[in-house]
Amino acid sequence: MLKNCEVCGDEFKSSPSANRRFCSRECRGVQSSYEASVFFECRICGALSQGRKCRPDRMTNCKAHPYIGFRKHKQKNCKHCGKKFNPGGRTTYCSQECYLADMALNHSVVNNCQFCGVKFRIGKSAMANVNGRGKYCSMDCKEFAYALFVKWPKGRAVREISKVCPGCGVVFKQLETDSQRRHCTQSCANKANSAHFHRSGENHWNWQGGIDEKARGVRHSYRYEKWRQSVFERDDHICQECGESDCELHAHHVFEFVNYPEHRLEVWNGLTLCRDCHEKIHGTQAA
Repeated sequence: MLKNCEVCGDEFKSSPSANRRFCSRECRGVQSSYEASVFFECRICGALSQGRKCRPDRMTNCKAHPYIGFRKHKQKNCKHCGKKFNPGGRTTYCSQECYLADMALNHSVVNNCQFCGVKFRIGKSAMANVNGRGKYCSMDCKEFAYALFVKWPKGRAVREISKVCPGCGVVFKQLETDSQRRHCTQSCANKANSAHFHRSGENHWNWQGGIDEKARGVRHSYRYEKWRQSVFERDDHICQECGESDCELHAHHVFEFVNYPEHRLEVWNGLTLCRDCHEKIHGTQAA
């Protein structure tokens, strides 16, 4: 059955039992919005505008002359200065300046700095803190006070003492309780520690003339790697001590690597061993 849309006039198919009036959802939405709206005249320019029936309080101005004043809040008196103002919510102050002034006046107290004696203002909530805030006017005063005169729970006073830095010879001050500190700065302490604990090269007690550097060059060479592979191929990649093959294999020097440098790369001087068997010969640092 063919019908004509009540909005656009186009023909559309519909069953006789269906009570369809529109060809699409768009046309249905247009008609619904039209039925739910009314027309009114703008009170400023007199133009005809469309508004919703459910909001008659907004049918006063057109879109070209919007009216901002639908929410009318009752005027309040500022809590600080007493001036009347139109609140935008639950605020009780007319401006940010009045809020800060009232907080400083009614929600804070004046204290004397225990180090320099200057008066300063601090919030009551900070005074109630268990950390004991509100004793000093600044972090500088707090640090100076703790460095010069610190009171411990037993009531014992700790003062400064002078020391001479063994690294640079500078005289520095520290707390009496910090007896383990020997250097003036961390850089001086690092230099002393590196000189004492990290002696290397000719300064090391076990220096043997650079043997380790020469041996490292041989072990990381192409000829040494070729020697290892030749030893593994000769022994069919099987440990000659326990017979294991599916494990980590090492090439062991029958004549020691350090004491016999002329036989380091001789295939007959090599023996294929697993890691466990190699460690039994050389210890835990088998190579």
